[in-house]
Amino acid sequence: MSQSIGKNIRKLRKERNLTQEELAELLGVTSQAVSKWENETGMPDISQLAPLVSVFGVSADTLLGIEGRNEEAEVQTIIDDLHGKKKRLEIDDYENYKQAMEALVWYPNNFQLLYYCFVKGSYLLVSSWRTKLSEEEQERIYRECIRQSEVIFAHCRNIGTVINTKRELIGLLTVKGEREKALQLLRELPNSVTDVSDMMMARYSIGTKNWSEAVELGHKNIFELLRELQHQSKLLASAYMRSGQYDKAETVCLTLLDMMKAIYREETYTPPLHIEQPLYRFLAICALRREDEYGAVEYLEAMCQYTLSQAEGFQKIKHLKTPMLESYEMDFNYPYYEPKKTLLAQLERSCFQPLRNHPSFLKLLEKVHELPE
Repeated sequence: MSQSIGKNIRKLRKERNLTQEELAELLGVTSQAVSKWENETGMPDISQLAPLVSVFGVSADTLLGIEGRNEEAEVQTIIDDLHGKKKRLEIDDYENYKQAMEALVWYPNNFQLLYYCFVKGSYLLVSSWRTKLSEEEQERIYRECIRQSEVIFAHCRNIGTVINTKRELIGLLTVKGEREKALQLLRELPNSVTDVSDMMMARYSIGTKNWSEAVELGHKNIFELLRELQHQSKLLASAYMRSGQYDKAETVCLTLLDMMKAIYREETYTPPLHIEQPLYRFLAICALRREDEYGAVEYLEAMCQYTLSQAEGFQKIKHLKTPMLESYEMDFNYPYYEPKKTLLAQLERSCFQPLRNHPSFLKLLEKVHELPE
């Protein structure tokens, strides 16, 4: 059996264009140990079997010379299962991360699962979850995220995964106060907001007359462009507002809302690709800066109407009608949806303190308090 393992390690290593030193680094052992395995003067400890099969993307049976399972399929099953549990509210974000990390023990160098764990850990540290975690736990997750990103940068050959990891890491480093490191990563990113390969593939599909593929890719690319358009518009509006240009900030937000309404005009309610709730709140703040209390209340009323309308689609898959996105299914996959709690948290923000005695604001607040729990 030792001969079979040694020969298979050498064969699999060469197939993946790894040197003995690179394989040793991935496994956390010395290059001399790898050499002994391949020369059949020694064999891996049983604790090394799981890391070995993960590095090579094969099962233990394959490593031992027996036809085995496909690791990518196994990992995809794990991720799909975690997604399903999350949508069914069987686990929260923290438990999702924990279970993913437990799976990573068996697939320590599978980049799909590694990236999944990195993203889930980063989210815990940049979202409201960080207030629920102890400083010790935050630091542990942060160190793990940094380690995972370093492995991805050093060994992952999927450029999309590498770029997305850098994007996520920039946000994490910024929140942690590591601004110089974040800036350095920003400078390393390509000057593109989209996945260029998908854009080019859509052109290729047209050229090869593969109309169905071209339509599907078109929907996917437009979806991503719209999401980035909304994000960039909000950043632009924020820059205008913080520099005292309130009219321009308001115009940017209203223009974006008009564009989204035009795109989704055939829908019964606005799909969950949006930032309307924070957008209306932002507009209300702009109105207050212009000392327009009535305008601020009107924007908050629109925010409330929008939030309540979203309950219609909660935990449902949305089949879009617009030809721009109709093959792109969107699911309202928030872990929970509590309109009353959400709205009260927004209306009780300190920035709306000037409206506390405004009759229309008090009436709106009363309506929200009357909502069911």
